[in-house]
Amino acid sequence: MKVFNIRKVEKIADGLGRPCLLPVMETVKGCVDPAGAYCKMKTSSPSYLLESAEGAGKRARYSFIGTDPLLTLELKNEKLKIGGNKRLVEIAKKNIGKISKDTDSIEIVRRAFLIGKLSIPRIDYPRFICGPVGYFAYDAIRRLLDIGEKASDDLQHPDAEFTLAKNVVVFDHAEKKTFVYSNAFISETSDPKAVYADSLNEIREKVKQLEKVQRPPRMRTDVEPKADLMSNMTRDEFIIAVGQVQEHIDSGDVLQLVLSRRMETKLKRDPHLVYLALRKINPSPYMYYLDFGRRKIIGSSPETLVRVENGEVMTRPIGGTRRRGRSIKEDKEIERKLLSDRKEREEHMMLVHLGREDISKVAKVGSVKVRDFMTIDRYSHVMHIVSTVTGALRKDKDEFDALRANFPAGTVVGAPRLRAMEIIEELEPTRRGIYAGGVGYFDYRHNMDFAITIRTIVVEGGKAYAQVGAGVVSRSVPELEFYETENKGRALLKAIEMAKTLGE
Repeated sequence: MKVFNIRKVEKIADGLGRPCLLPVMETVKGCVDPAGAYCKMKTSSPSYLLESAEGAGKRARYSFIGTDPLLTLELKNEKLKIGGNKRLVEIAKKNIGKISKDTDSIEIVRRAFLIGKLSIPRIDYPRFICGPVGYFAYDAIRRLLDIGEKASDDLQHPDAEFTLAKNVVVFDHAEKKTFVYSNAFISETSDPKAVYADSLNEIREKVKQLEKVQRPPRMRTDVEPKADLMSNMTRDEFIIAVGQVQEHIDSGDVLQLVLSRRMETKLKRDPHLVYLALRKINPSPYMYYLDFGRRKIIGSSPETLVRVENGEVMTRPIGGTRRRGRSIKEDKEIERKLLSDRKEREEHMMLVHLGREDISKVAKVGSVKVRDFMTIDRYSHVMHIVSTVTGALRKDKDEFDALRANFPAGTVVGAPRLRAMEIIEELEPTRRGIYAGGVGYFDYRHNMDFAITIRTIVVEGGKAYAQVGAGVVSRSVPELEFYETENKGRALLKAIEMAKTLGE
């Protein structure tokens, strides 16, 4: 069935007001593999694949593919690139207005994608079908706060990069149905019937592509990272830096700080193979493959930065990490020791407190609650202590305010946030770039969902980059913090090596 028939299109468009987006939809029985479908459908960039696994690898209800951009944005310092549909680009540029180096990146994205101004009909959609998808780099915070200028900006990552897809495929794994959407953009001068007809043609093409989907190739899992791995900090340099962080803690500058290091290796294979490997060995609540042309962002993040859905705002801090056990008995023993570790408990409670403070900035008084306090989440190589913080969004705040209040996440920075970022700038030799920022989406119903950009690989210029961090407190043992980064990086590096060995 179609959400709209051609006789109603003009009436609906006029009723909504222009410009507007009309999601035209076709339902297909069954669900093919989303990663295999993405391989067939990614004819141009930007494009994206969003998936999710609940708990220890159980697939969540929805997966999303977005292709054929209506509007794209790339922001770096004062340089802003907008592309896509000619009329939509004109409207976006006018709505953005003049920007400077101090203009808030989050506000620029709001204006560019006409959130609150671009109308869509009120019908029952899945959680997401229509809105900008992309990322804010950690360094986007420099547009709001002065954290120093010591670290080298060697990779020159954008502050933000987003795309609004015309065509979106939604896989409903629970109902075993696939919804193929084409978002028809209707401007003041558009012929709604012609735009609608074009969307129908797009849908027919996507349905044909779904019929030809093959399962992704099998990969070897008995691989380990090779010796060509490089890092921006040696083991000794990282251990010394941990000691310097502890000096700051002893001096009262910070209570806790997350120190990170970046690893890199050459990669000549298709980056999508890295995603296939990562999704196999490290399924997580947030799995994503974002193709921005020369730059691919491949992630399997376990941690919510902030989510707004139907007026509820939520964050889910993670703090406290151990490797997985080799047996069920050993796994349980590691969990027991982790939950009884005084250092880990102190670190986690500080992060929960910071999460409460951040949510309180945009939530109704008395609505902030901590749920599922200090539970254990398990992943392929590590386990974490997690808690959930929720609140009811105030009427004078919106999803962009919620993101701003929580960015960057305290769990990848430390507390207090500003002083921690200043110390990170002093101790880490290179800018974090995409690492420790946020990746996710906004929709036109004022919902959003962003993950913290961790457990993420950036592929660019024939190289794969992965960055990992460790939370340092006064009781930390520097050598153990280094090995925590080793444990966190193991799944990422293994995914890269699996992609390299495909076909061998």
